Amino acid sequence: MCCGIGTIGFSLLSETKLKKGHFIDIKNLKKIIEKNKKINNFKSEIKFTKSDCFSALNKKNKFDLIISNPPFFRSNSIRANSIGFDFKFNFLNNFFTNVSHYMTSKGKIIFLKINDDLKINLKFAKNKIFKKIFKKNKLKLIEHLKIPGTIYEVMLISK
Repeated sequence: MCCGIGTIGFSLLSETKLKKGHFIDIKNLKKIIEKNKKINNFKSEIKFTKSDCFSALNKKNKFDLIISNPPFFRSNSIRANSIGFDFKFNFLNNFFTNVSHYMTSKGKIIFLKINDDLKINLKFAKNKIFKKIFKKNKLKLIEHLKIPGTIYEVMLISK
């Protein structure tokens, strides 16, 4: 979810035992994903779906692992969808309200977010907002790690 050019997905496919990757983004990046697959000689099964969150997916799709790396800053680049200015939490609420429908019984979520230590006022990215959203949607935070040397945190979440 919010795959961009596929960097995280392709990294996981190359470094883990995952056999398939389903890349999803609000922008139509299918050609870029296919080009990256070819350039990097990936043999894994790859699928791309253009979708605003889960809107274009069938609820019959079930995933063992769902990774979301939404952009947090407004930009004119191909990766941007400006959730950094989503002050009503539309993306976050949509994602966490619906994600359980697309997870297998033992499925997990990896969610990347902006570090709370930043000295900027991104109210929507604060951990207390996530805790409320998780509680509301009966999701469990398993692990929460800051990525050293970056502005990001990673949350591992389950049903």
